[in-house]
Amino acid sequence: DTHFIQKDYLSDFVSTEMRKFNPQATDRDYCNLWDMLSGNTFAGSNPAFDAAMVLAGFTEVRGKSTRTFTPFSREPWHHRLADLAAYAGPALLLAPSELVGLAQICERLGVKNEDEHTALGDARAAAECFRILTQHYADTMESPK
Repeated sequence: DTHFIQKDYLSDFVSTEMRKFNPQATDRDYCNLWDMLSGNTFAGSNPAFDAAMVLAGFTEVRGKSTRTFTPFSREPWHHRLADLAAYAGPALLLAPSELVGLAQICERLGVKNEDEHTALGDARAAAECFRILTQHYADTMESPK
C-alpha cells in the first residue's frame, strides 16, 4: 500500500534528520508550529506532503519525550487543505486538469523564490502567491448583495 510506504519513509527520514538537531529546541519549535496551525487551514504547493511531514516530525519529537507525549487523534488544522494550484487555477485561467507546480505559478505571478526547493524558500514563495491571489480575488469578484 503506497500510503503506508510513504508514511514509513517519512518517519524514517524525519527520524534521521531530527538526530542532527537539539532535541529540546526541536520539541519547542514543533509545539509552537502545532499551536500556530491549530484551527487554521494548512496551505502550500503540496499541502498533503507538507502535512504528512509535520505530522511525522511531531510524532517523532513528541514520541521521544517520555513525560510530555500525548497521543493525538487528528491533526489540529482544518481537514481541508489549501492547494496553491487549485487556488490559482481560476485567476490564471488554468484548466481543471492542468497540474502546475510552484515554479510555474511563481513565474506567472512574478514571484521570485529566493531559495527554491527548500522548505522555507518554497513556503515563503507559496505564501506570497497566496497573498497575491487573495488580493486578485478581492479586487475582481463581486461582493455578495
